[in-house]
Amino acid sequence: MDTPLFSDIDRQLSAYADCKRWIVAYSGGLDSHVLLHLVQRAWAEMPQVNSQWEKPRLLALHINHGLNPQADQWQEHCARNARLAGIEFLSESVVVQRASRDSLENAARRARYLAFEQLLETDDLLLMAHHQDDQIETFLLRQLRGSGIRGLTAMPAKRALGRARLFRPLLLTTRQQILDYAHQHHLQWIEDESNLDPVYDRNYLRHLLIPKLADRWSGYRKTLSRVIEQIDESNQLLDDLASIDLEDSRDKPYAWGGSALPLKPLRVLTWQRQKNALRYWLKKKNLPVPTAAQIRELRPMLEGGASPLAELRFAGICLRCYNDQLIVMPPLSKHEKGKRYVIKKQELLTIEGVGQVQLLPAGLGQGVLLRDNLHIRFRKGGERCKPLGRGGTQSLKKLLQDRRIPPWWRDRVPLLYGGDQLLAVADLWVCDGCSPPANQVGYQLQWLRPEMAMPGH
Repeated sequence: MDTPLFSDIDRQLSAYADCKRWIVAYSGGLDSHVLLHLVQRAWAEMPQVNSQWEKPRLLALHINHGLNPQADQWQEHCARNARLAGIEFLSESVVVQRASRDSLENAARRARYLAFEQLLETDDLLLMAHHQDDQIETFLLRQLRGSGIRGLTAMPAKRALGRARLFRPLLLTTRQQILDYAHQHHLQWIEDESNLDPVYDRNYLRHLLIPKLADRWSGYRKTLSRVIEQIDESNQLLDDLASIDLEDSRDKPYAWGGSALPLKPLRVLTWQRQKNALRYWLKKKNLPVPTAAQIRELRPMLEGGASPLAELRFAGICLRCYNDQLIVMPPLSKHEKGKRYVIKKQELLTIEGVGQVQLLPAGLGQGVLLRDNLHIRFRKGGERCKPLGRGGTQSLKKLLQDRRIPPWWRDRVPLLYGGDQLLAVADLWVCDGCSPPANQVGYQLQWLRPEMAMPGH
């Protein structure tokens, strides 16, 4: 017998019949198991439109975070359920890395969404099982943690996710309705015992506080849902204002990693509008948004009063300011700047926090004439170089400043030495007097900086 819940899902999914794949995010818990059951029924009953039309492929996608001792058993349970239902199954294991001042929940979410973005393709639809109670719990938790109006926004029913689309068809459905459906269809799901532990904020709210709210205010779901809707409208107005404020600050890829946003047009705005614009810019890039306290740390950098090496790290990203630009990038890995690395011609040398360097043939009379005891070292201070074709010797510090090498990269620029003589500064300059004769092949130091992928959101 059809239930109102199935009829509603069937109606919603009919709008996505043109997708290539329907992929259900399947943890094996109650909510995702009910969603998978509902989606499979809707998929099976899809009418044949015409002989040319093929309905979407249906898959269950399980992300194994590896955080619980039973994680592999849960994956096996999900694979077995999908197999018995005749549904294609896909699993992906992720590594959860916590950044500074980051919660385990946020780190796991970031790893999960990064996996989604990497696995999803154009015209895919990712279906997630968030429901009305999830929405309200998230809203209350954010209130109790002091979130601003942007932090109180609701989970959207649909949005872009990488090349694909994300859809949450159960957002107007209560947990009790989902449980009733599961019992009616005799479904079996995973019970994660950690979901009952009140040491976690969400569990404390769900099992201890919300039942008391329900006893006193039985209509709290509808009331809070209206509040969330009103906040979403206010956030849309703030987004509209931020879009106007950023019209003269078009961002672009930054040659030294990440993206750069011009700051001069923003500095004429009030601090409140600057904060709003910065949050909107990061949100549009699907990146984490700083808290109010973190944005306060950023203010001296935006105003130009902080050290050139100042940075703000949070949730796997790093914000820096240089040359009147705000730069968002992944944090650089550690680098041992006092270490030397022997290098041989055409051998690819990988250096943590620097990238890869290689000596490649540069042609007759070009590049560097190779010497004995070739090695790579890094700036310590006091180095000088007369770049080939220039008039005089300058300090390496001044050369790097004039070339607008970002301050956080200057101590990572690979320097090619032959013994104690500086021969070349990365692939930027060859030092005068170090080139080969016109009839002899020289070598050029090639520097490939590390690929720096932004965290997923």
